[in-house]
Amino acid sequence: LPPRWYAAPLALVVGLLHDAEARECARALLPPPTPEALEVAGRLGLRDASLAAIARDMAELALEGAERQERMVGGRSLDVARAFVDTFTRRGLDPGDEPGDRVTQLTAGPSSSLLHG
Repeated sequence: LPPRWYAAPLALVVGLLHDAEARECARALLPPPTPEALEVAGRLGLRDASLAAIARDMAELALEGAERQERMVGGRSLDVARAFVDTFTRRGLDPGDEPGDRVTQLTAGPSSSLLHG
């Protein structure tokens, strides 16, 4: 994760864990983990439409919770979290999708089959 985004996951976690409303909604939203679902998540990440939809919903809950916990999160961290969700989650992307990302560069070349099986 590039340093400019470091505050985003912290703010989102605070929003989900420290805000009772967001926490309860998140519990209701998440399906139980299964080996199959975990495999899809590991292989496809946000390229899986159902996982991307859950991620968007969770991010919205986390932002709402973080806004209610603004004293704990702080205005600047909340701004970074909003920008992160706008830039990535709402678009079904993750930071690895950014142009120039070193991991993307390493896995996009001819030897990518070594990394992706």
